[in-house]
Amino acid sequence: MTTTIRTAEASDLGAILSLYAEFNPDDPALDPAVAATTFDDILNRKGVDLLLARRDGVPAGSLTLIVIPNLTRSARPYAFLENVVTAKAHRRTGIGRALIAEAVARAQQANCYKLMLLTGLDNPAVHAFYQETGFQRAKAGFEMRF
Repeated sequence: MTTTIRTAEASDLGAILSLYAEFNPDDPALDPAVAATTFDDILNRKGVDLLLARRDGVPAGSLTLIVIPNLTRSARPYAFLENVVTAKAHRRTGIGRALIAEAVARAQQANCYKLMLLTGLDNPAVHAFYQETGFQRAKAGFEMRF
């Protein structure tokens, strides 16, 4: 089995949307024009890197890495992970670990002083997975939804 991880390209929109449909199955389908415009914005936005993992050519997982400029910590940026998803058929096969490892490498290459993520899943296995990839429970997360 061959796994590749790369920055998503315009031709990957369908693959990303399929992964997100598994991730959030209750989300309504996006209007194709809205999806295309938003995807183009993501791909062209400075500091945002949408990674796509493929296993033997099949979309297997994705995550979004966001590097944010900063005026503290000697002006070193920080990074945030969002929409970490592995296709059900590829869970527990190393896809998630490979995606996280690539995100960590890219955050370090960008000289980030930290990499953060939040998970809404109250699932000990998910928490253990993140801890096994090097994350530590720290701070309290808060959000405001609109």
